[in-house]
Amino acid sequence: MTMKTGIAVLFILLTAIVADAGEQPGAELVALPTIQEIEHQLVQAGIQPEEATSILQAMRRARFTEEQMLRVGEQLTSGSGPADAVGPVLAKVHEGIAKGIPPESILAATVRVRDRYRLATSLALRLTPTRDDQLTATLADCLAAGLTEQEAMRIASSLRTRTQDMDDPQARSLMIQTLLTARTMARQKVSSGTTAVLISNALARGYGSEEMQTLRHAVESSGSADMEATAKRFGAAIGRGASLGQLQSGLDEGSGSRGETGGGSSSGGGSGNSGGADGNDNGSGSGSSGGGSSGGGSGSSGGGSSGGGSGGNGNGSGGSGSGGGGGRS
Repeated sequence: MTMKTGIAVLFILLTAIVADAGEQPGAELVALPTIQEIEHQLVQAGIQPEEATSILQAMRRARFTEEQMLRVGEQLTSGSGPADAVGPVLAKVHEGIAKGIPPESILAATVRVRDRYRLATSLALRLTPTRDDQLTATLADCLAAGLTEQEAMRIASSLRTRTQDMDDPQARSLMIQTLLTARTMARQKVSSGTTAVLISNALARGYGSEEMQTLRHAVESSGSADMEATAKRFGAAIGRGASLGQLQSGLDEGSGSRGETGGGSSSGGGSGNSGGADGNDNGSGSGSSGGGSSGGGSGSSGGGSSGGGSGGNGNGSGGSGSGGGGGRS
């Protein structure tokens, strides 16, 4: 037999073997063990079998490959992320599928969710030695809203210092209220640094859970178009020892919306409402003989004078005219 003939015979034999293998019963089910393995992983992660089947079916309808489904399963195993992340990761997959987001983008989102929960779990364990799902979830919400890891750690450190001598229920209540306040500020686009300063100052001044809740409501109800400036003003005032009552009463006086207490004298024809301060002002105007001044105000948009003059650096100077000047808000 020549070499060419031998090669031809070998090729024919190999072709026959491959064809025979393709005709074996069950050959088309080669992928099934992989799907079953994924489903087993989901159940092992604590997911109900019905839910595991449902999510796999949803992923197949959304054209996930088996490799992509396997990666989702890996995100949900206890070895890859905290148990607290299972529900949020599943929710993220369902959300992405409902919105028609490509599978790879959904996978990237699940990684971010898992990583947030891993960090949140670590921070929560610094605050309490036992697992606390609400604490972990609220921390994860803070991170999702934009609070940075560095500032989250700073807040956690301040909380540890503040709660070290408290009993467990009191400490936990303060932790929850503090993190809810941080979450609210992050969701309103207050920067992480400003959020951490405000909260750390409040904790250093001895705020408890009720005070922290009141602080959160004060921030929410300020009605400011510039929440960053409002939060900075609150943080600075708390650092100087201002009470919650002073913060709340200062919302109108310091927000730049109007000056309440300026009093121009009749000789200048000035108006008593001309002492508007800007977002950095804490004082209120007081006028005499035609000169309204923004007492204690330091902003460039301080109160206008009662005689038509306008204030610079928070000090109105009035002439003797009959018109009332108005400060900028």
